[in-house]
Amino acid sequence: MGYAIGSAAELDTQIIIAKNLKYIDDKTVHEVFEILEKTRKLLSGYKKYVKTKY
Repeated sequence: MGYAIGSAAELDTQIIIAKNLKYIDDKTVHEVFEILEKTRKLLSGYKKYVKTKY
């Protein structure tokens, strides 16, 4: 689970680099960051759930 959360953080950096290199526009950055934030919350919630069950 920790790897998935770490990969999400890594993706943050890659998105910023892509924006700075003008591979993606601001609208796309915003959309991806929203999806990434939702994904992080799901991962975090699942991690807490697993810890309480096992």
